[in-house]
Amino acid sequence: MPKTRYSFYPWPSPVGLLILISSPLGLKRIIFASAMPDWYSQISLYADEDQRPLNSTIRSLRSYFFDKNDKGLRKLKLDISGTPFQMSVWKKLIEIPYGSIRTYAAIAKNIGHPDSARAVGNAIGRNPVPIIIPCHRVIKSDGSLGGFICDVKMKRILLEKEGILIRK
Repeated sequence: MPKTRYSFYPWPSPVGLLILISSPLGLKRIIFASAMPDWYSQISLYADEDQRPLNSTIRSLRSYFFDKNDKGLRKLKLDISGTPFQMSVWKKLIEIPYGSIRTYAAIAKNIGHPDSARAVGNAIGRNPVPIIIPCHRVIKSDGSLGGFICDVKMKRILLEKEGILIRK
């Protein structure tokens, strides 16, 4: 069975150390190290540290952080799994353009579950590849940030990188 690999995002990131995990099929997970103090024990479950399989992810993240576009992120191969509901939410998140936001309620409506904003939030919280699947672009209907997979400060940083200022 081919090994799962991990690597670190090697440049300074505005959101701190990122750990990238991939399989031969694609990117599986992004871990915000600051939000997971035991990150080393988590990645030690993975076989090898090897940056080569993750070079395109690293280049795409660098372009996102420094060239201010997500074109490369949208082309990455992913190896993620979730419930059918989660997958439908994540698919809608990928459609949110760079520099744009949506609400949890709007996502719920767009996937055909208009009364499921809270369930959408739960699915977003289980997003295995934040930034790639831009869960940070989803806010509450009242204009406040809502939650984020690690720290809401990181969500604000990502939104501000995209030119979005949230006042609440």
